[in-house]
Amino acid sequence: MKKPKVSIIIPVYNGSLYLEEAIESAINQTYCNIEVIVVNDGSNDNNKTRLIAEKYKNKIKYFEKENGGVSTALNLGIKKMTGSYFSWLSHDDKYKPDKIEKQIKYLFDNNLLNSNVILYGDFEAIDKKSKYLWTERKDHNISIDKPEYILLRGQINGITLLIPKKAFDDCGLFDEKLRCTQDYELWNKMCSKYKFIHLPYIVAESRFHPNQVTNKSPLVITEGNKLWLKLIKNVPDNRKKELEGSLYAFYMEMLNFIKDSGYDEVISYCRKQVEKMEDNIKYNDDVINYQKRKKNETIRKDNKSITKKIKLSIKTVGVRKTLKKIIDKFNKS
Repeated sequence: MKKPKVSIIIPVYNGSLYLEEAIESAINQTYCNIEVIVVNDGSNDNNKTRLIAEKYKNKIKYFEKENGGVSTALNLGIKKMTGSYFSWLSHDDKYKPDKIEKQIKYLFDNNLLNSNVILYGDFEAIDKKSKYLWTERKDHNISIDKPEYILLRGQINGITLLIPKKAFDDCGLFDEKLRCTQDYELWNKMCSKYKFIHLPYIVAESRFHPNQVTNKSPLVITEGNKLWLKLIKNVPDNRKKELEGSLYAFYMEMLNFIKDSGYDEVISYCRKQVEKMEDNIKYNDDVINYQKRKKNETIRKDNKSITKKIKLSIKTVGVRKTLKKIIDKFNKS
């Protein structure tokens, strides 16, 4: 079977600091049947972005347009692509050399080519100087057991995805009215017709730096509140119970996840649901069971921490000294 062409689309706005690294990581993929499309979204940096892209004119397809946001740049790239699979690369991020190869191999090995399947993976975080920060590994079981949490737990980094071109025909393009949540809005639409599968591979390097839109735009909160409220409300109550054992547990877990997000409307909504149930005798058992569950989780976590410390002590100072330390601590208590 012929290997499908993959279109790597790089939307860019004033990307002179990082664009070259992004392009290099795309054109140097170990998978050969690719096209790289760079869409300049009206950069106003004295042609710096254009000059970098033009260095690769024989290896990429390059388009320019008036500034309209990343959605408009991605949509233009999708309209221009000739591949049967879409892969998004932000101009300040990088792919691992075998990103595309690993994902296409998975589709081949599992007879999933041209099926309604979207792949996503793990990534490494890097800073503005491309220095490694940490590894972001997603919960592999979520996509199997609790697919709603792929979105509700923020599992997807867009640059790790591999999407069939036909998914855009079936579900539409990115919403050009949105500046910050256009990705999750579209993934949400695709979830109804496509299965998202997590591959536990590190496929990309995602850069964290001060000039990112997520660090600067007030629309992050405005659009984020609307998106998360929609995601939560779209899950039927009976499914919420299945996910966490009870409605009360579902909203408490949502609060725990989203409490530091800044999405004040979402936090307020979840808190009101919790307070209603705490004031209603009908939910007494749910409240008590959740409290027991969290207490047991804390005990397990503490036990795991103690075990880890004991193992480390044995490794560093030996069994005898470790036992002595434990006995001394016990006697003091």
